[in-house]
Amino acid sequence: MLIDSILIEEQKAIIDHIGDGLMVLARGGIVRHANTVAGRILGIDPVKAIGRPLEELIDFEPIIGPIFSTGMGYVDRELIIDSPARHLHLLDTAIPITNACGRVVSVVNTFREFKRIRKIVGKYAGNHARYTFENIVGKSAGLLDAVASARKAARGSANLLLSGESGVGKEVCSRKPFTTTASVKDIRSSQSIAAHYRTI
Repeated sequence: MLIDSILIEEQKAIIDHIGDGLMVLARGGIVRHANTVAGRILGIDPVKAIGRPLEELIDFEPIIGPIFSTGMGYVDRELIIDSPARHLHLLDTAIPITNACGRVVSVVNTFREFKRIRKIVGKYAGNHARYTFENIVGKSAGLLDAVASARKAARGSANLLLSGESGVGKEVCSRKPFTTTASVKDIRSSQSIAAHYRTI
């Protein structure tokens, strides 16, 4: 009995501390579980929500209702919800859980805010790499000319096209640390034409 109690507490801790909103809904849209992230995103109290229909707790119509009759869930559906209380932009997954007879008895619904997705993508795409012009190694006239042009461009506010062969550093030069000390709003890098500044 003690082991079961510990296991339940461990599972609850895992569910409540994952980064995604997670809800389990029974037939009729009754909330069986909502983690703390789901509560924050939807603006509901996860504990008080248990046993209540989801549609009574939120000010927009839940889209998972048809899953109970169709048995068809979905994965990574983009949802934009505008309601009087909130604007939500989510990546949503709903998985039906069936009994031995194939009847849907509950739906596990997970959702993630797009702003969190963008933050993760930016982090792993290298937007937080700490490079500056001083990290560029080389003394050739061409490279020094390109770096001088890049420094000049970073002080301006124009959109730029970085051009040159693949692998010469155009993506690195387009990252934020090269531009955050100046007012450059947008530097774009092309994969097929890379890193020498043609015109400033």
